[in-house]
Amino acid sequence: MGGSGQAGSGAAALLRRWHPALPLTIAGRDIGRAQRVADGLGGATAATIDLRRGDLGLPADGTYSAVVAALWDDRLHGLRYAQHRGLPYLSISSGLVDIAPEVVAGAQRANPTPVLVAGHYCAGTVVLAALHRARQFDRIDTIRISAVLDELDTGGPAGIADLERWSTATSAGLVRRDGVFTWITGPDAQVEVRSSDGTALPG
Repeated sequence: MGGSGQAGSGAAALLRRWHPALPLTIAGRDIGRAQRVADGLGGATAATIDLRRGDLGLPADGTYSAVVAALWDDRLHGLRYAQHRGLPYLSISSGLVDIAPEVVAGAQRANPTPVLVAGHYCAGTVVLAALHRARQFDRIDTIRISAVLDELDTGGPAGIADLERWSTATSAGLVRRDGVFTWITGPDAQVEVRSSDGTALPG
């Protein structure tokens, strides 16, 4: 879902690199864009999705092995679609501030089907990179991850909508101190982020 956007098409390209023979369906709201991505991948088909429908507007005879939500699904129809069909579900669009509905929906069903909500920054790739670099040290006192987004980094309309939703949801920061996760606000949540050229930006 959302396979023709920046995040979705990038994820599909990685899947294609790792699994050259894996059949992929690029589902998007714009069939033209979805078809262009599918054609570029090879071995992929394109489909139109309608997030307002429980069946996503997909053919009843469609067979899939997993559902990846690369766009915000405010009705959770993609998750329900996966659950009803016993398919693994991965969400890479929900932010930390809005994963609760997916977590609750996953917990409501006694179903062994995996549900992975990757609501952390960049769906966890930054965390994985930090863990990889941390292996060389015997002890780590602090890990601080910052990112700078400009108008060229926001992606398409879905990505811009995500950023707007997250920025209005909260201005608090989530930190872990002494093993405890805590939301901080006000001056405690203000940080200085340095870009690659050394410019200090408020965050």
